[in-house]
Order: sequence, then structure tokens, then C-alpha cells
Amino acid sequence: MPNLVRGNVIKIDVVMWVKNGQELLPLTLDRIEKVIPSEIIREKIFVDDHSSDESVRIAKGFGWRVYENEGRGISAAANTALKKVSTNFFISIEQDLLLAEDWWRIMQNHLPSLKTPVVQGVRVPSHPVLAAIERYYIEREIPYVSIDNNIYLTEVIKSFGGFPKSTYAVDSLLKEKLESKGYNWKVVKDAVSLHIRKGGLKEELIHQYRYGTMSSAFYKNIPRFLFSPMRGFLIARKYKQYRAVIYYPAMRLANLIGTFKNCLRI
Repeated sequence: MPNLVRGNVIKIDVVMWVKNGQELLPLTLDRIEKVIPSEIIREKIFVDDHSSDESVRIAKGFGWRVYENEGRGISAAANTALKKVSTNFFISIEQDLLLAEDWWRIMQNHLPSLKTPVVQGVRVPSHPVLAAIERYYIEREIPYVSIDNNIYLTEVIKSFGGFPKSTYAVDSLLKEKLESKGYNWKVVKDAVSLHIRKGGLKEELIHQYRYGTMSSAFYKNIPRFLFSPMRGFLIARKYKQYRAVIYYPAMRLANLIGTFKNCLRI
């Protein structure tokens, strides 16, 4: 492996892809400045996905180097950013993610390796019911994946041709791709950031449906849906978020419907 240290300081590129993020960008970019030491950052790479608001101006004001997405959507934006990365490691942070204040202190002890090229922190939604469901996932070892506060080993991601070309579920598809080749994907549960969510159940159902349309595990999802009323009850009781008895089964149903639709296309 190449030398990762320059004067005993690891150099890392930080990337972000954004679509019309002006409302939250001042918060997220300011938190990045406070959490990730400036001495380890080689470049802050900002890919704008054809925004119509003030996202670019805000990013430049925080010292980010701005590039236009070469395509459209998260997949194309992530790959546009990847082309600009020249460090051995890089960090990705999404526009609605407020890093935990101790994020780097924790994550620097879990840097990627050739065996485990992606290390992911966790995030809890600002919506109280969705936060309870997410915490349940984290604590119960239920498969959990995102690309909104991760550190990557650049050479491995580039060797696979970058991020999967997909409209949805880029994170899940990347994880599947890596694991199919024998790599590990590590989740650091102590690094808990805040996912700022404006929507509620409706938006989450759309999100779950879209994820389902990227999966072929219809028969695996049937027992998950059947058990979801009981799991929703357990979540509601444990975290005192009683709407979970409705939210969780509805989310599993939306995912199942999306998976069924995808299986019909195959």
C-alpha cells in the first residue's frame, strides 16, 4: 500500500454532492469545519447537481472547490467527485447530514484497509419516530448502510469503476458489489450523526418503495413484513414512540411492494 502519512498527518479529500441544499448547507459545512481537522484535509470537493438555488455560492464561501455534476443524480455526482480525489482515503458527507461533534475523533481509529475499504458512521433522523426505528436497526444488528458519513480506501473504489450507476440505493448496491468480491463494509456505531429530515411517513414510504425497486429479495421480505407489526410494537415500547406501530409495518409494506414490482420486471 502507498505511504499514507505525510509528516505524520494523514491527508484526506472530503467530498459532498448537493442538489438545492441552501437551507441546510451553512449548518452542515460549518459543522464539517469544526469536526474534521483542517490539517488533514487536502481538498474539499463539492459537486453541484445542477442546483437552482444558492448552493454553489455557499460552498465557495466555505472554501470548497466546486464542480458541476457530469450527469444527474447521486450516482453521477459521486463518480464526478471520485474523479477529483487524489488521496488514499476520502470522506463523503451528504448535504442533510450534521456530523457528530466527536465524529473524527472516533472514526480516525477505524480507517479503511484493503480488506475493509469502506467504514461508515451511523446517523439518526431528526424525526423522532424514524429515529427510534433507526436506533433499533443499529442496536439489533439489522443490516444498515448509507454513504452520507463514510471513509473509503480510494484505490479499491476506483478499481471497481466507482459508485454503481443507479437512480436509487447507490449505497446498498455499492455494499453488495464490494461484499460479492470478498471485501468487508464496517459500521462504526459509536459515531452517531444527525440526519436532518423535513418529511415524515409519506416521504419515508417513497424512500422505502424506491429501495425495494432495486432489490430482488421478494421472498426474504415477506417474513420481514409479516413480523413488522410485532417489531413496530417492540420499537414503540422501547423508545416510547408509539406511532412506530404504524410507521414500521407501513415502511416494510412499501419496501415489499417495490421489491415485487422489481421482480415482475426481471
